[in-house]
Order: sequence, then C-alpha cells, then structure tokens
Amino acid sequence: MASPLDAVRAQREKWMGWKNVAPLREALAALPQIETACEYGDVIRLTSRGDVDLGPIERAARMMMPWRKGPF
Repeated sequence: MASPLDAVRAQREKWMGWKNVAPLREALAALPQIETACEYGDVIRLTSRGDVDLGPIERAARMMMPWRKGPF
C-alpha cells in the first residue's frame, strides 16, 4: 500500500510535465556549470569568473516571472 507521502510525490512529479513547467525544466537543465557569486539585497547580483555568458541564466530566470513574495 502506498503511503500518503508517495501519493504526494507522484502528484508533484506529474506537475513537472505540465506544459508551463516543462520548458523551464528544459532551460534549467541546459544551463552550463559555472562558478558564480551571488549578492542578495533589494537586487540580486550574479557575477561569474572568466568569459561566461550569463544570458541563458537571465532567460531562465525570466521564465519564472512574475516573481512574487510567498512561500518560496
């Protein structure tokens, strides 16, 4: 017999295939592995070492708009 936790996990896994979530997951999976530093405040500043294009990171972040305060 599956536990209630298993049922929640199965439900959440289905969510990952939704048409509005799948493109974001693909974009995140395609991001390069880079060394970065982050500063958090009123503005989040992301910097990298070397000659790294941060454009794909910005595009993936913009896919999550609108940004809201909340439980995340």
